[in-house]
Parts: sequence; structure tokens; C-alpha cells
Amino acid sequence: LRYDVIKSDNNITFTEFYLLENSCRRPFPDNITAYYMHIDLKYATQITEFERIHNPICMAVPSHKDGQVIRQRRQYLIYYTKYGHRHAFPNAKTFIKLGFDFDNVTQLYEGDIVRFPIGEPIPDLANKPINFNLSSWVL
Repeated sequence: LRYDVIKSDNNITFTEFYLLENSCRRPFPDNITAYYMHIDLKYATQITEFERIHNPICMAVPSHKDGQVIRQRRQYLIYYTKYGHRHAFPNAKTFIKLGFDFDNVTQLYEGDIVRFPIGEPIPDLANKPINFNLSSWVL
């Protein structure tokens, strides 16, 4: 995938980076997100006044940090994020057994969730004793 990335220097302390998409500037929440999307921010182009006026700031690009629990809007499959990939929970029992709460699942639009490549599914722990730690899970 190719992304149009622009930057805006505020001339004080930092540079902001945006994904230019559908006439919107979508801020990057962190450098790890750009890394996992295979975007080298040093090649971002400086935003023009035209782009600033005609491309308002919209919803941020979802973070690709490890340990998030996400799902696509209007879909039931829930994923755990690790190394920029999404790993499906096999069932609700495994999800709950690992200490997650359905109220803390981040819902993403289809265009955002597909930016997380599909990784190996999480092992089914529904009928097994819990001795599994996602943070130390090696893919």
C-alpha cells in the first residue's frame, strides 16, 4: 500500500505527521504506528497552505501499539494486537479467561482494521487451565 504522508512544523517543539486520506488529515498517534504501517516519516512532505485549508483534521489513525483489543464495526470477531498484527480470539470464553472486558474493545472502521495484517489466532483456552500470558506469547 502507498500512503500520502504530510507533516506540519509548529515551529516550537515538534512536527506533526498526518495521513492524507479522503480529503482529511489523519494524525499519527505515535511512531510505532507509522513503523508497523511501513511508513518512513522522514519522507513526509511539508503540508501546503492549500492542503491545510482544504483537508481538515479528522479522526486519528488507530494506534498499532501492542496489547490493544479491537474489532471491526458491526462485526463480532475480536482481535488482540501484537507486532502490528491482529490475532483473533477463538471464542468469548478465551477472551474472558485472559482478563479482557467487552466494554474495552475498540471499534474500528473496515478501512482501518485492514491496516493490521492478520496474524496467528490466539490458542483456544476455553476448556483449559489458564497458564497463558499474551504479553509473553511468541508468534
